[in-house]
Amino acid sequence: KMTIGKLDKIEKIQLIIDTLSGSLLENASGQEVVKDSTINSYRITLDPDDDNHQTAFYDEKMAFARINKDIFTKYPDLMKKLDSVIGSSNSDEEKVKILLSFTDDIVEDNLGILSPNIDYVLKHRKGDCSEHSLMFMALAKYENIPCRIVSGLVYLGDWGKGFGPHQWNEVIIDNKWVPVDPTTRSMPIG
Repeated sequence: KMTIGKLDKIEKIQLIIDTLSGSLLENASGQEVVKDSTINSYRITLDPDDDNHQTAFYDEKMAFARINKDIFTKYPDLMKKLDSVIGSSNSDEEKVKILLSFTDDIVEDNLGILSPNIDYVLKHRKGDCSEHSLMFMALAKYENIPCRIVSGLVYLGDWGKGFGPHQWNEVIIDNKWVPVDPTTRSMPIG
């Protein structure tokens, strides 16, 4: 575990982590993951100022927009509430901002939950960043916004003084993958 101490701003940082932990991470806006077989580990480069979002291709849009909407029929109260807050929002960006707040409002923070699937999260509505990102992804797809979950590292701030695992989402807005974090209601993140 590495501690950094108090920083005004992190410009760019590179970490080397073991193979098992590194294999769980993926490239995303602001995060590059490269396997380094010479030292049997992964190099993670975190750049919070990297707003060069990846272009979203047609096949990604199709793959990350699909969801079985039948699962939501078991939760009519939730869907009615969602429909009322989305209202007549026109743009995907407006909808994403609303969904970030909505998700954080309905998912109670609880670090002891390990959700196996979206049905569990819809029913129990509690969890940590993984449940927030799973719920957000399902709701975004329900609103026809392509979305995916991203796993990576975040600086834990003054209380953690180190890096820890985290999950957030990326949505397609204007043909670009844009990072958003339903756990902190952040858009864009970085």
